[in-house]
Order: sequence, then structure tokens, then C-alpha cells
Amino acid sequence: MADDTTFLKKLQGEIDELILQLNLGKADAVDYVEKKKESFKSLVDEARERISGNEDGSSSSLKQKLDELKLQLALGRMESRDALEEQRGKIHSAIQDTQTAWEPVEDDLKTQFHDAGESLQTKLDALALDLGIRRIVAEEELKFQKEKVKADLEDLQSKIEPAMEKAGDKFDDLADDAKQAFDKVKHGLRSLFD
Repeated sequence: MADDTTFLKKLQGEIDELILQLNLGKADAVDYVEKKKESFKSLVDEARERISGNEDGSSSSLKQKLDELKLQLALGRMESRDALEEQRGKIHSAIQDTQTAWEPVEDDLKTQFHDAGESLQTKLDALALDLGIRRIVAEEELKFQKEKVKADLEDLQSKIEPAMEKAGDKFDDLADDAKQAFDKVKHGLRSLFD
């Protein structure tokens, strides 16, 4: 149950951050995501340092993927639709490639990297809503989708805290339901751009 409590608190924090980001104006949202990129880049540096001691073939491939990801994260600010569209795809791809290269290894840093990578990808998708990256989607549709995502997140947010207080032995079900609901929101956000 302690793991579920930790998971739900972490999920609550992720939801709060996403709601905050969706409530920001475009310029502030860009600044917010740039800070998250910097934070994730620090985690990439930590991972690179930690695996530097290993000189086997799998760590060499992982180091290369981490270097590629760091390069993508370092490329300029994503203030325009074109810059975001290009960088978003490359960052998504670099995160996925790094996670795949990391597959044989199982440790806390890998879990932290996975969670932070998912979080950054979701924030990039939310920023894409602000910048209207999908040219074929009308401006009104983007506003509607942004409001829908915010409403879904706020609904989920309002359910987690009270449910945690009275969940008792149904805590596992609550954690699963909350994760599924948040995954649905993330999938809906990503599907706008795939």
C-alpha cells in the first residue's frame, strides 16, 4: 500500500504540473517546458556518469543513446510551431531509443528516467496544443481539445485525494484506475499529433 500511496502522490504531482502548464500563456508554457528539458538533461547527465564505469557493449550503446538524447535536449528553444514540431519528434524518438537501449538493465535510475521521460513527452504534447502545431486542426479544435484535456485532468485530480482518504483495502484498484485515467489523457493528447 505504501508503493500505491507513493505512486498516487507522484501521479497527483504530474497532474498538477500538467494543469499548471495548460493554464499558462504560450510564452510562459515555453519557459516551463524549457525548464523541464533542463531538469531532464540533468538526469541524462547523471545516468551517463553512472554507467561510465561499465565498459561492456550494452553500456556503450546506452551511452551513445544518452549522448544523442542530450544533444536533442540542448537544441534551442521551442518558441515556434516549426521548432517545436521538429524537436518534439526528435526528443520523443531519442527518449524511446534510450529506453530501448536500457532494456537489459533494471535499476532505480532506469525507472526514474522512464518516468521523467514520459513526463517530458507529455509536457511537449501539451505545449504543442499551445503552439497549435497541427496545422490541419483548426484553432478552435485545438482550444476545445486543450479545454477537454484540462477538464479531464481536473476531474481526475478532484477524485484522487478524497479517494485516497477512504480507499482502505481498495487502494490497489484506486491506483490502477488513476493510472488508467491518466494514461487515457496522455494517449488522447498524443493522438492529436500522430
